[in-house]
Amino acid sequence: MRALAGIVGLSQRWAAIFVTVMAVVTIALSFYVAHAIRVDTSTEEVLSRDLPFRQQNIAFKALFPGFRDPLVIVLDGGDPDALDDAGRRLATRLRAMPETFPLVFDAASEPFFRRNGFLYLSVEQLSDLSDRLAESQAFLATLSGDPSLRGLFDMLRRAVVDGGEELAQASGMRAGLDALAATIEARGRGQAATLAWSTLMGGDALQRSAHRLIVAETNPDSGSLEPGAEAMRAARAAAAELGLAAAGVRMRLTGEAALSTEELEGVFHGAIVASVLSFVVVALIVVVGLRSWRLVLAVLANLVVGLVLTAAFATVAVGRLNLISVAFAVLFVGIAVDFGIHFALRYKEQLLHGVAHAAALGNTATGVGPSLLLAGLTALFAFFSFLPTSYRGVAELGLISGVGMIIATLTSLTVLPAILSVLPQGRAVGSGMVPSAAFVDGVIRRHARLICLAAFAVGLVALPIAAQVRFEKNPLNLQDPTNPSVQTLRDLMRSDPATRPGISVVMPTLEAAQPVAARLAQLPSVAAAITARSLVPADIERKLEIIGEMNVFLAPLLAGAPPLPTPTDGERRASIAAFIDAALPFAASPQAGAMADPLRRLANGLSTYLDGPGRSAEALAALEQALLGGLGARLDALREALGAEPVAVDDVPPVLLRQYLAPDGRARIEVQPRLDLSDDAAMRRFVAEVSAAAPNAVGPAAMLMASGDAVVGAFQEASVIALVMITIVLLVQLRSVVDMVLVLIPLLLAATITFAISATLGPPINFANIIVVPLLLGLGVSSGIYLVTRAREESDGMLLRTVTPRAVLFSALTTVASFGSLAIERHVGTASMGQLLMIAIALSLVCTLVVLPAMLSLRYGRRAAGAAVTAADGR
Repeated sequence: MRALAGIVGLSQRWAAIFVTVMAVVTIALSFYVAHAIRVDTSTEEVLSRDLPFRQQNIAFKALFPGFRDPLVIVLDGGDPDALDDAGRRLATRLRAMPETFPLVFDAASEPFFRRNGFLYLSVEQLSDLSDRLAESQAFLATLSGDPSLRGLFDMLRRAVVDGGEELAQASGMRAGLDALAATIEARGRGQAATLAWSTLMGGDALQRSAHRLIVAETNPDSGSLEPGAEAMRAARAAAAELGLAAAGVRMRLTGEAALSTEELEGVFHGAIVASVLSFVVVALIVVVGLRSWRLVLAVLANLVVGLVLTAAFATVAVGRLNLISVAFAVLFVGIAVDFGIHFALRYKEQLLHGVAHAAALGNTATGVGPSLLLAGLTALFAFFSFLPTSYRGVAELGLISGVGMIIATLTSLTVLPAILSVLPQGRAVGSGMVPSAAFVDGVIRRHARLICLAAFAVGLVALPIAAQVRFEKNPLNLQDPTNPSVQTLRDLMRSDPATRPGISVVMPTLEAAQPVAARLAQLPSVAAAITARSLVPADIERKLEIIGEMNVFLAPLLAGAPPLPTPTDGERRASIAAFIDAALPFAASPQAGAMADPLRRLANGLSTYLDGPGRSAEALAALEQALLGGLGARLDALREALGAEPVAVDDVPPVLLRQYLAPDGRARIEVQPRLDLSDDAAMRRFVAEVSAAAPNAVGPAAMLMASGDAVVGAFQEASVIALVMITIVLLVQLRSVVDMVLVLIPLLLAATITFAISATLGPPINFANIIVVPLLLGLGVSSGIYLVTRAREESDGMLLRTVTPRAVLFSALTTVASFGSLAIERHVGTASMGQLLMIAIALSLVCTLVVLPAMLSLRYGRRAAGAAVTAADGR
């Protein structure tokens, strides 16, 4: 105690110089931190690389590297032809930017798949396509020679006039006429609609996915706060230059590059907002609690100095903040201010008793200094309890925040007294007691036994509920759900098993992989088990026969005869009018049959269009482009697809084959889940089934489960370490097993209720908020230390009528308010950390200020707890 008084006295005597030096150091370090600090967004790196499953995953990635920091570009909307054209043009544009996109993979535009695409249809689909093209080849041949409104409606007029019955029986003609009419009607309403010739030509056989995926490798700036921003900007700029939106095609971005960039941007900016909000709210509470501008200014200035020193330590010692340790500033503000509040209120209490400034500082140092050191030590143990664990993300947060507690304790005993000494001396006003403290103290004393029994009953009820607490293992569920990349990925995962976190199994050879893949594909939770051989089409010989037959009857169509000259506006109008004149009477005749309504709709739509926007030659030319502009590209694709050849594994594009075959011959089985794995139960079932059939399973789903188990193990380890260390400290300081137990009981009760609330109302335990119990032990025990220590000092047993409960109250309120600033963040993980810590500290406050005094009353007697302690010590 004398040493503490000496340190405070030294700070008081050299206050002006000390404050000036610390101000200069704080400003300099602030600039250093702002320019040197970095953030790492990797969710994998928050766990130690020494863990077995991390080693397996690292070895797997070395063997099958996949796409490096991929940006997944999702195109949807528009008709299938517009989507195909947009994807091909965008992929070509991105390939022209190798510095930004070293590798671009677009399966649909790969020459291999354009040439052999028909082989990936089933035999039934290919046969249906052949029949459909055989029926329409005469129409298509005519249009290939005259791809204009003149050619289209002259052909339809001849079909009506010369072959009405044949037209009525033609397969797919009704759908084709409806599609023509729908496009014309949409153009008449001003919509950018186009006719999808691939659908008209191929029907269901050529039905494409609702979205087009392009995967592009990126070169992220790992030290930047926006690692994938350059690639995202480049992709958006390319889409804008190509006019994809005007074609009705929407582009969305996801993949690791987009997810990490948006997550980091949200977390970093959220942390800044939370830190500022935390400081402001804490400042307001400090103003209310201290009611002295001098004390408020001193406590907040001391807080700023400690925060900057802690941030500088983090920059030097750790270098890069992770997605968890980035919250250290909010934690520091909420916790470190407690030391200043306790020191300032005890100092104010001395002034209220008429003690002079220098003596008041000395008395405060000897009175509350040991408790401050002990509280700082317990907080240090709470944070450091994660250092021995494999949870690197929280271990770094623990290191930064633990050292921060040391810094906060030291500055509260040095910087704070110095600031108080340089500020103008004033007369202390107000009382140190909690309002109505006498009434509260009396109630607790009179009902101490009832309070203890009620607390015991609540604990018994909460304990089995707390045991059902759920751990959220999917990191995607912790990200901001409003991030476009998260929304896009969720949309994909709902409909496409290939985009869900799957499992990979590595086998010595491709031959050895086939029977294992066959077994895995039969599992209830598995949608598909893919190997390199899965990339080779089945029934190739039969399909090549069908394609050969198609070549025979499509030869005239694909001969590539020179088209007729572009028609004039008059020729277009004349052809349309002639068709209308022929179509309406035919539609009214019995021969029209099922074609009556489509022909009538088309003719009426054309008439309406000509009377409206079609009055201008430009609009009619635009309609021609909308109806026939995509035909040439579809015929080119058809011509290319009819050149299919036998395919073997070695013919698959290397960029795709490398995902399944390693250079040394080892083969990968990609196991895709049947269900959306955003549900933990579905993920656990999927991983359990696959791992039982293939114990060497790796990949995202397996790693998520193993990561969750490792984090839970780290939490249990850290909780035990924190509890043991804090117990030892309490025994050394309090020198009483009973008092030690009394301090711990409210904390364990608060922890149990917190987990019960999490199990019933949420938020669930996850990678971010799992630190709640070690922190609750470290932070909550300090309040118990302050109260028990002060109870031993008081001879009249009036603990609640001293300044200490007020300090405990406002310290806890600042902590709750600080954590509450995290609770409003959009990042679910960070918000859940704030929510759960806010709940835990609030419960700890209630238990410490109600249950602990009640137990102390029963322990030492209702009349004079402090006297009983003194008598016991004397004996």
